[in-house]
Amino acid sequence: MAVFTTPVPPLSRPDVERLSAIALACARQLVAQADIERGPVRWQLESQVAGVSLYKGDDVLKTSTSGLYCGITDIHGTLDEVLDLFRTDTIERAKDYCQRIDRSLLDAVQLFALATPPGPRISVKWLLTKRALGSFVSKRDASVVECDQVFTQHNGQRGWVRAIQSVPLSSCPSFEATMGYIRATHRGTGHVFLESDHPKVLHAIYICNVDLGGHVAEWVATADCKQRCRQLADLDLFLRENRLSRGGRWLHPDDMVPVASRSHCHLCHKAFGVFRKPSRCRRCGEVLCSTCNVLWNVKVGTHWQPIRACVVCSLRPPPETPTNTLEGTCDPVMISDSACLATNDGLFDTIVQDETDHLHDACAWLVQSVIHPSTTYSYATVSSPPYTTSRSTERSNYSDTYIWNTGQPSATLVDIGEAKDCF
Repeated sequence: MAVFTTPVPPLSRPDVERLSAIALACARQLVAQADIERGPVRWQLESQVAGVSLYKGDDVLKTSTSGLYCGITDIHGTLDEVLDLFRTDTIERAKDYCQRIDRSLLDAVQLFALATPPGPRISVKWLLTKRALGSFVSKRDASVVECDQVFTQHNGQRGWVRAIQSVPLSSCPSFEATMGYIRATHRGTGHVFLESDHPKVLHAIYICNVDLGGHVAEWVATADCKQRCRQLADLDLFLRENRLSRGGRWLHPDDMVPVASRSHCHLCHKAFGVFRKPSRCRRCGEVLCSTCNVLWNVKVGTHWQPIRACVVCSLRPPPETPTNTLEGTCDPVMISDSACLATNDGLFDTIVQDETDHLHDACAWLVQSVIHPSTTYSYATVSSPPYTTSRSTERSNYSDTYIWNTGQPSATLVDIGEAKDCF
């Protein structure tokens, strides 16, 4: 579907420096805007659905075809697992990304790689998205600069941002006359993930700041932004499916606990009956109810297929937890078995004693999110803000808030050639 059939002309050194500066500034701006209470944008809570808090921002550049919205939720996982989930460095991973993370994306072409790890990953891309809300409006495309960057919060905890901003490029003109694509404008769109004070819990933020262009109705632009923000609710599901896809072996039915030997669910201890049927976890072999034993979409080999596994097994780390491949300067963060196996009310059988100090804080979240995955730990109930700063609460510049692993942007210009599906 990509319309780029030949390599685009190379960028000059001033263009590389200019685009790199735009990308880094966009990433910093997105992280600053992710602070709902003290950031440069004034946000107003609109709704809370499926664990995602949706905010509308005051947009000084507001038009009838634009929207500025922010979605926030909490997910169980580590920053390194998120980095692995968002990888698009192979054709297979790029396809998975389009089918799971960004389902509005139809095609993407990496035109240039301006900087690679260690340090930020900066690239210039052409993006093609589906019709907004599946309506009759035209498809949208955009030429953007993208920045992936790991940073350190003021309190020492890590964060990661992926931000995109539209940039005009002579090598990427409008395709409206030839292909019918309307050029959209991204003013700072992307994801921000912040480590929290709760063990193995991340704050996930998505900001959609885009002008669809053309002549779409205002409600279409608004609904499109809201829909993108609400997709945050799926991230926890995808992380669980990734853990199950990578970890351990699937048990044969003969190796699992006989259904007849259990009258109560192994996790919630509720009795089986007409409306609570028993089933077995293919990972640990225990007998559970359908609420605690979920049907996941798991990758076995090269194919995705539905397999039942309990919610506890979906939280256990695989034998080899993926390390951070996007930022070589960061140490990997591991998910402890204790956080997966213990709660403070006896719902699980095993408590790992060597990390009991961390269990007390994790238990309240686990009871809500592990036993009932549809119930997400509310961002609004976290006692401390997502990150702390040394300045006042006045909305101002955030340049002193973070330690940015900027590195030195290289002048490496990579045209992806035949691998256009890999971005």
